[in-house]
Amino acid sequence: MKIYLFSLLLLLTSVPALTQTKHDTDQWLLSQLVTDFRQSIITKDSSCFHSLFHHKNITWTGVFKTETQQWRLQQDSLAENFFDNDYQSFFNKLIKKPNVYEEVFCNLVIEHDGSIGFVSFDYSFWTNKKKENWGREIWTVVKANNQWKIASVCFSLQLEEVKPEVAR
Repeated sequence: MKIYLFSLLLLLTSVPALTQTKHDTDQWLLSQLVTDFRQSIITKDSSCFHSLFHHKNITWTGVFKTETQQWRLQQDSLAENFFDNDYQSFFNKLIKKPNVYEEVFCNLVIEHDGSIGFVSFDYSFWTNKKKENWGREIWTVVKANNQWKIASVCFSLQLEEVKPEVAR
């Protein structure tokens, strides 16, 4: 009887550990997705960058923060406060120029249920070691064919020249 109870107790305490390990693996894989995104921008590795996305037609929307939009309206009174793009166009602009690019992330948050989730972070985008813009970015992610992929990208954008980022 003692062996049976011990075995049952061992089994019950092992199940949460197995679940936690799977959760930790997905957390690590999603962290790696962020790292791969960042590295592919730095190295201008288009095949790596393109492989991070679920399919070609994902949402890629930027929304200008208030101060930047006010500045833009001074240049063009009809300027919309958002833009839609796609990851291919974004990346093609990077590789066409000899500039050095880097996106820096902080305050990373990853949430998922093992099949879908989101990744959010504060970012700053740098060109030739000069900060160009900053804001908050949110990705929705899906686990397709046992791989985490980006299904949408939405971000706010503040031009550094309009409103410098306060150190976080």
